[in-house]
Amino acid sequence: MSNAERQRKYRQRHLKEPDGEPLVRLNLLASANAKAHLERLSSCYAVTLRAALERAIHDASDKVMAGLSGEDKKRYLDRTLRRNEPSPPLQSNATNETPLHRNEESAPDEPLHRNEQDAALQGNKPETTREPPLHRNALSDRDARILELAGLSEVKVAEILNAEGIKCSPRTAGNVRKRFSEGKL
Repeated sequence: MSNAERQRKYRQRHLKEPDGEPLVRLNLLASANAKAHLERLSSCYAVTLRAALERAIHDASDKVMAGLSGEDKKRYLDRTLRRNEPSPPLQSNATNETPLHRNEESAPDEPLHRNEQDAALQGNKPETTREPPLHRNALSDRDARILELAGLSEVKVAEILNAEGIKCSPRTAGNVRKRFSEGKL
């Protein structure tokens, strides 16, 4: 059996939940900032990246559905609804909202708290000042922190960031500094 055949069989075996629900593979690129938000959310509530992403997608879809009329709901579910105008702020659907719980026995009923971006989408004023919108060359929180610690060795920077809960290796610190010095950040 070739390596390609073994990989295909492995993928087929693992593209379903233990309860038999089929899974699909998503291949996409996201901004470093979005990934950092997802990793923090996942880490904070001790769930997998997949669980955090699935919950966010379900919540967003529920909020969109709550703001649609009957005919638009049908078109949305059929994937034929197209909006040419900017989308209105998402409104909370408190009756159908299923909170994301921590994956630990000590706090099973603690809901996932909305961040300031969600508050802005819901039309509420965020409690703190908002960062300017990201553009292509905006620094992630990790990259900005690496550059703040410019006088320290890459090993020391990695230790500090990991202690602060930001995943970083010495190689990452070196790569960020290199990209910054080349003007790529």
